[in-house]
Formats: sequence, structure tokens, C-alpha cells
Amino acid sequence: MHPAPQPLFRFGEFTLDTGLRELRRDGRAVDIQPRAFDLLVYLITHRDRAIDKGELQDAVWPGMVVTETALTRAIMKARKAIGDDANRQDFIKTVHGHGYRFVAGLLEEARAAEGGAAPVDPGAESSAPAATGVSVDPAGDPHSPASAAQPGAGPTVSAATGNASRGRPLRNWILALAALCLVVVAAWAWLRPVPADAGETRIAVLPLQDETANAELAWTRLGLMSFVSNLLGAEGRLAVVADGSVVSLAESIGWTSGLENDTGETLAARLREVYGASHLLGMQLVAEGRGLRMNYSLLGPDGEVQRGTMVGDTATELAEGVVQSLYGRLLGRRVRAADSPVVSSDPFNNEAFARGMDLSLQGRCTEAVSYFHVIIEHEPGLFAPRYEYAACQRVLGKPDLAGELLDTLLEEQRALGPSRQLALVLMTRGIMFNRTGRLDEAEASHREGLEVARAVGDHDSAARLLHNLSIVFEDRGDLERAEEFLDLAVLDYRAAGRESLPGHVYSARANLCMDRGELVEARGYLDQAIAAFRAAGDRRNEAMMLNNTGYLLREMGRLDESEGYHLDSLALREEIGDRVGVGRVYGQLSVLYEARGEFDRAAEAAAGAYQTALETGDRLYQGTALAQWAAAEASAGDRAAAREHYRGSREVFAAIQDRMRVLQVDVMLARLDLDEGALETAELTARDVQAAASEAGLNQPEIEALELLGEIALARGDLAAAVTTYQQALARVRETSWSGKEVAITSTLLQTLVASGDLDSAAPLAGALASLEPSSDSLQAQAAFAHASDQQPQAVALMEQAKTLAGARWTPDNEATLTRYRTLTP
Repeated sequence: MHPAPQPLFRFGEFTLDTGLRELRRDGRAVDIQPRAFDLLVYLITHRDRAIDKGELQDAVWPGMVVTETALTRAIMKARKAIGDDANRQDFIKTVHGHGYRFVAGLLEEARAAEGGAAPVDPGAESSAPAATGVSVDPAGDPHSPASAAQPGAGPTVSAATGNASRGRPLRNWILALAALCLVVVAAWAWLRPVPADAGETRIAVLPLQDETANAELAWTRLGLMSFVSNLLGAEGRLAVVADGSVVSLAESIGWTSGLENDTGETLAARLREVYGASHLLGMQLVAEGRGLRMNYSLLGPDGEVQRGTMVGDTATELAEGVVQSLYGRLLGRRVRAADSPVVSSDPFNNEAFARGMDLSLQGRCTEAVSYFHVIIEHEPGLFAPRYEYAACQRVLGKPDLAGELLDTLLEEQRALGPSRQLALVLMTRGIMFNRTGRLDEAEASHREGLEVARAVGDHDSAARLLHNLSIVFEDRGDLERAEEFLDLAVLDYRAAGRESLPGHVYSARANLCMDRGELVEARGYLDQAIAAFRAAGDRRNEAMMLNNTGYLLREMGRLDESEGYHLDSLALREEIGDRVGVGRVYGQLSVLYEARGEFDRAAEAAAGAYQTALETGDRLYQGTALAQWAAAEASAGDRAAAREHYRGSREVFAAIQDRMRVLQVDVMLARLDLDEGALETAELTARDVQAAASEAGLNQPEIEALELLGEIALARGDLAAAVTTYQQALARVRETSWSGKEVAITSTLLQTLVASGDLDSAAPLAGALASLEPSSDSLQAQAAFAHASDQQPQAVALMEQAKTLAGARWTPDNEATLTRYRTLTP
């Protein structure tokens, strides 16, 4: 029996092969996403009529509930694949108020099914461009790679940074296949908790209660807590909530001891809700004659408490006994401590490790590394001391040393096969690659880590790895892929038993909304992120979200409110001793003050950001702060000082091999040349940057170079060349969804078209600006168009709004223009 023939549809240069699920142009396969393919097939099959949006949603996402935005994106992707767009509509026509219709003529023919042909994977997708987010560290704490966690932290004053990869991911095709059913499943996951896998046990180990009254044992409170959690997680059958997360949450609600009291019950409920903990372990250390006694309590998911007691001579030996007992209770068997890849057979090294973890959890990494180093010298093969040593070196600003040690651990763990430890190292390495703009290596590391996490059934690690992959694609400008990975991360967080989502998921949603220009929606997600981090007692990330909200308000033109959020973030970060975060806030304040025209304050804040980056060894932010400092000086008219700091910034970025930011700074230096009248030098640099960025697939510097070339054409009085260049830049911006730059370039292009008298070409741009988030420049451009169109009252109203948004940046020339418009108003 032969399969039914599958139709081929031919239109223009294209062939749509439904049997092979392939779109070809002149015989060559064209990348097209699965949803866009299904949508195109349905439109062609029903080409005799216009199809309403509801029918299309039901057909392409059967049995699912999706938003209209998902359909709009699928239409956009389908049009892009066949060389169409919303303006031309040669193939797919928008029927306003109804839906869409396929309008091109075509030839349909049958294609006989080929029994021996291998099917084309319908889930395979090409990797296209994307923006910025929060990398999720293995411990569950977000960190800000590149300019991700702090939007706009790149070397330019603008918000987003991005670079594109032209490669196609070859690994983990299951991810792409899963993405086919993501839109609705993800929406369902956001609304409804998914129970953790049957049999998955996630333990939250609480800080130990030291009742010995012996100051020499003060380290046991956090040290033994971390020692026990490392032992429990080492064997691979049990998941453990990160120590730092438990400590933060316990401190935020005032918990000090006990599980069967009000604060203990509150802590248990919050740990289950926020981290999916199924069990809580409490421990108490008591002096027993000349020895010690450890009492422990294990609170299970049914509320039942199991108790036990261990008696011995040393605290770490008692902790090992507790772990062996728990293995017996939870897994039905005992595991000898000496068989663990974490613990040493030497009690001295065990205590040294616990003491080091006590210091590390207090943020005292400089002291902690000495303990880990002693263990490594005695037993160089142990995993945990070396990993923690590398983690501390990262914090201390020594990424090269940390990377070298992590690479050694990586090779060792790969040889041992899939494990939580291997996933941990791969995740950490991926974050370090992302921080230095090495996105291809970051993607590879996170994908391999995801495969490992899947192999060992670790949903929580899988979720964090998926989230980090989302950030990689966002940094490339591929927002759709970024959102798909984030949706998958949500599913894994739910599968891990989390009743509420982590704050960094909402933060990532906010970043994606900002990248698309959906600022009101972004504000809502940031509010949710702040609430989630507060619920988790995570003050560091709460402070980060306050800073991000300040950035968002600045983008919305609400500068005074923006400053208030930045200052709240600064106060919180200073209170908790987050020096890296303090530098981030100074950087954002610099950009804010520069936007308000307060250039001295902007330079002062940037200098503070740079000094903090020097103190913390944050090389990436040293370069960023220098660029922000230079921007403030350039705005104040001190081009010599600006050039000096831009060159310093470039040296830093070159040293850390951040090619994207090197090219961005080159554009800023060329802009200084333009300001000084050196047009040929500026043009030569801009064209070099454009060529290099295009070859490397780096969207943002390529667009910025095109924008500068447009400015150079204007400076020469060549309006036609300026229009052509700005149109080219605008087309690239729209491909990457860089909303902030779209507003800026559209505003300039509109002004240029008005100046050239081409009001017909200007009209669509004025309409587009009216639908985007307003800025002073965009309102002035719309006012110029209204004035040229003899709509004087509207021109005056727009200029008055522009004046309000401009604040101190409102110039005498701007005021003269407003006055002229007013005199012409009847």
C-alpha cells in the first residue's frame, strides 16, 4: 500500500513541497520555521477566500490557545521566507479587520510519495539573529553578562546590544521539535503548575543550629549546611536547593531555628513554592560530654517529620552520618561517604572544605580560597574544592584562572559520563563565554549541558540552561528563538515542582518586551520580577530589577522617576555590600544624567562606575564605564577627553576579545571625527566597521555604522545618499527588532525626507513613529512633517511634547522652531 501523493505548490520562484515539508527557491531549500510552513500551506490550500485570524490560529495551532501576536509573527516569518513583506503583499495579503489571503497565482501538482526517502525533520530551524538578559548561574542566582542584566549597559548610550549568528544549531534537535508545540503549551505552563516528576526529591538543607556555645565551631552554621548539601547532591539521585538561596530566604523572613514553629512553617511553604523543595532538613549541633551530638529533622512533603541523632567526635563525621541515614530513608540504601566524588577520606580536608564554604556563603571569597587551595594541594582529584575555588576566582575577577580550572574539570567529568557535576561545569563555562561575547561557545556549552541535565533527569538545571540559551539568542537579536527557549525553561521549572516562577524568568520576559518596544508590558514583568525576588529573599537581584526599572522609565521619558529607582537600587546594593552592582547603578545614572543634559554629573557617575569596576576586577564593565564617560564628555563638548576615554574603552574590549564592542567604539570615535569636520576619516572608519560587522554577523555595529554613514551624507548635503543609507539601516533594524534604534533612525529619515520635500515617502514613517514609544527626537520629526503638511496646531502640540521629554537637552534652536510653528498657527 502506497502513501497518498502529497501536493507541490509552485508560485513565482518558489516551490512548496508538502511531502518533504520543504520550501525551495529556484531549486534551493529556503529556511522556514515549522509554524510559518504550516501557515503557508493552509493559506495556499484555502486561497479561494480570505481566512479570518481565528481560523488560522485553530488550523496552525490545533487544540491550543494562542495570542494574536503569535499569528502575526508567523505571518511575518512566512512572508520573509518567500521574499514578501507587509508593504508589498505580493503573496500574502492582509485583509484589514478580518485576516489574510494568499493572492499569488500558482500551479498545483501531485508529488508521488517516495517510500525510501528519509523525512525532513519538521522541527529543524535555522539560527537567526537577538538582545539582552540575565544569565542564570548554577547556584540559581542571575548574573549580568555583557550588557544583559542591566539593559543598555553596552558602550553606546542606546539600550540594547546584539550580535547575530549565521550558523545552524546541529545539536539537540529535540529542542527544536519541542518548540513546535511551544506557543500554547508555554502559555498553559505560565498559568498552571506542573507537578514534579514522581519520585523526584529536592532537599533544602537549612543553616545548622549551633548549640555548643563554642566559638571555635561558629563555622558549622553555614559550613556544615553546605557540606551536607554537597554530599546529598553528589551521588546524583537527589536534587538540592542552592545553599545561597536557602540562606537568603531564611534571613528574609527572620528564621533562626526549628521547623515546627510559625517561621519554620512559613519557611517550608516558601521553599516549596519558590524552589520546589519536597523535603527540608534541619540540624542541631550540641556538646555531648567530650564529644558532639547532632540532632536532625527531615520534613517530608506530607508534613511528617522524621528525626534522628548522631553522636561522634567531629562535626563533619556527624554530617556524613546524617547523609548516610538520609540516603537510607529516601533511597532505601546507604552510600558510603568515601565513595562520593565530593567528600574526602581525610577529616582535615572535610573540615577545611566546610570552613571554606562558610566563608564563601558570607561573600568572603578572598579568605575562602585559601581553604580550598589547601585541600587541592592535599587531594588534587576532588571535584567540589576545585569547583568552588574556580567559582571564587570568578568573583575575585580572575576569569582566566577560573576558566583554566573549569576546563580541567570539564574533561574529567566528560570522561565519567553524564552527571549533575558535568551539567554544572558546562553551565558555568557557558556563562563565562557569554560575559565576554563569545556567543557560539556559550551556546555550545549550554546545549551540551542541557543534554547532560536531560540525561540525569535534572529539571532545575535544564531550566537554567534553557534560560541561558534564551539569553544567547537574545544577544544575537533572534528574539523569537530567545522566547522559545524561555518558554521551554518555564516548562522545566514547573516540572521541577516550582509553584511560582523564579524572578529572572520575569526579568527575561521584560527584556524581550523592551527589545520589541513593548515598554508597558515590560514594566509589568519587572514588577513581577521584583515581587518574586522579594519573595525569595533575594535582595541582590531585587536591587538589579530596581535598576532595570529605572532604565525602562528612562526609555519611557520619565527621567525623574527613573532616577528614584536607580537611587533605591544603589542604596540597597550598598547596604548588602554588592560592589559590582553599585558600579552598574553608577553606569545607569551616567546615562540618565547625560540624557537630562547634566553632563558634569554624568561624567562623575561614569567615573564612579569605572573606579568600582577596577576595584572588582570587572573588565567588561571597565570598558563600558569608560565608553559612558566618553559619551558624557563628548556631549559636554570636550572631544579630546572623550577620544582618550573611547580609546581606553577600546583597549579593554580588545583585551577581552569582545569584537562587537570594539567595533561599536570605533563608530563612536568616527563620530568624533565627523563632529570635528574630518568627514573622509569618519567615512573610511564607518565603512570598515560596516564590512567587518557584516562579515562577522554583528548586527548592532553594522547598523550603527550605516547610521553614521547617513549622518556623513547629510553633512555633505547629499540628501539622496542620506535617504538611501538610512533606508538601508532601517531595513536592518527591523530584521533585528531593535526597537530603540528603529525610533531613532525612523526619526532621522523622516526629517531627511521632509527636508527633501518628499512628503509622500515621509507619510508612512510619520504614521509608524506615532505607533512607537515617543522620544523628543521622534516627536520633533513628526512635528516637522505636520508643519510641512500645513497642520500647524498639530505641529505645535508635538513640539511642546518634545520639549517636555527633552528637559535640559532642549536647545535654543529647538525653542526657535517651536516659536516659529506657533506664529504660523491660526
